[in-house]
Amino acid sequence: MKKIWPVHYALGMAGIAVIRNWMAGDETAKACADELVRLTRGFTDDPALGFVLDIPDMEVRSGYGAWAETYDNLPNPLITIEEPVIQRLLDAIPPGRALDAACGTGRYTRYLGSRGHQVTGVDVTADMIQRARARALGAKFLAGSLDALPFAAGSFDLVMCGLALTHLPQVSGAIAEFARVLRPGGRAIIADHHPMAGFLGGSAIFRDKNGYFRNVKSFVHPHAEYISAFVAAGLEIRGCFEPVLTEALAASGLLFAIAPQAFLKGSVGLPIALIWLLSRR
Repeated sequence: MKKIWPVHYALGMAGIAVIRNWMAGDETAKACADELVRLTRGFTDDPALGFVLDIPDMEVRSGYGAWAETYDNLPNPLITIEEPVIQRLLDAIPPGRALDAACGTGRYTRYLGSRGHQVTGVDVTADMIQRARARALGAKFLAGSLDALPFAAGSFDLVMCGLALTHLPQVSGAIAEFARVLRPGGRAIIADHHPMAGFLGGSAIFRDKNGYFRNVKSFVHPHAEYISAFVAAGLEIRGCFEPVLTEALAASGLLFAIAPQAFLKGSVGLPIALIWLLSRR
């Protein structure tokens, strides 16, 4: 099993802090550089810096099966950043037939139901569906994958997909399916990890019910990949939103205490979510 040194991520963030602030002036840039030097010199000798974790990669079905029991209980900065934007977008869409694709534990299934939609949730993980069914009592649920949705063409007025496409090697198949099951004029909302966060090492790391760290394998999808898939599927972009990491969320991170300057100056203000509002031609 591969060994993961969390301090390596802190070192990288400290380097990003230096790059982002090298033109800010001596005091700020020097503080960032000093922290980078401290981390580099100290992590082999300081137990607070040199701890190692086993974080195995897992596929979607097994990974989210292991995550299901703790998914709603542990803080997730990406959800904290993404959810208010999604809810504002959903609030502007009239009630209709809604699909929550990759519904997980049903956080959007329940919200859509509260807004008057007739909701169907679909997910590949049985443990996630079980929890979604318990929290969204008026919805229907089916097992299914994003690139082969078990619905007829034009079945829905709205497709919602939150934080799932990052786990697919390519987004084109799922986006084509979203377009297929939407009626003409229907809307789609897709939220995912921002590619910048992915390129900088962000991933779907979680703790299971026994306290062990796990990672659901993820892929980076640049804006151009999404746009090409939208064009091919007949989806028009109505909006693109890129909410950023806040200081409060940066300070709540697991590694903040060992490199506060790095995470404040390196990560605050970086986009960590990418949200698309689309319509079906």
